[in-house]
Amino acid sequence: FEWFGGTVNAAHLVAYRCLDDDFDTDNGYSGSIQFALSVRDADISDQSTGSTSEGFESDNDGTGSTATPQTSAVFTNVTAIGPFRGTTLSSWPATFKFRRGARLRRNSGIKVLNSILTDYPYGVFIDGSAVRNNLQTGVTVFKDNIVAGMLRKIGRAHV
Repeated sequence: FEWFGGTVNAAHLVAYRCLDDDFDTDNGYSGSIQFALSVRDADISDQSTGSTSEGFESDNDGTGSTATPQTSAVFTNVTAIGPFRGTTLSSWPATFKFRRGARLRRNSGIKVLNSILTDYPYGVFIDGSAVRNNLQTGVTVFKDNIVAGMLRKIGRAHV
C-alpha cells in the first residue's frame, strides 16, 4: 500500500507477498491506518537497482524537505512479518533485498503504535538527522511496539 499525500483512512488491510514496501507513505500523507497485516515471501523482493523491500517506508518527500503538509501518517495495531519465519539468518544472498521492518527517513513525521515487527534483517532504521530530530521532539513516534526476530533491533544511518 502506497500513499502519496492525502488524508484517506483505512482499516483491516492485508499486504501479502509484496514486491516493494508493504506500507509506504510520503508527500504529506496524513491518514490513519489501523489493523493491518503484512506477510513477506522470502522468494519475492524488489530487484531494482538501489531499492529494497521494507515493512514500513516513510518520507516527507523525495528530498526530505520541510514542505508542508508533512507526512504524518498514524499506524496502529499493525503486524509486519518479514521473510525469516522464525529463523535469524547470519547472512543472506545479495539478491535478498529485504532490509528493515521500518525505515523512517527524509523528514518523516510518521507514528507507529501498538504494532509488531518481526523476522527482518533489521528492525527499525532511523535514517537521517531530520527523523532523529523529529523523534526527539515527538513529531515522529515509535511507541508500544514489539520488535523481534531481527539480526539487529534498531539502526541509524550515518549522516
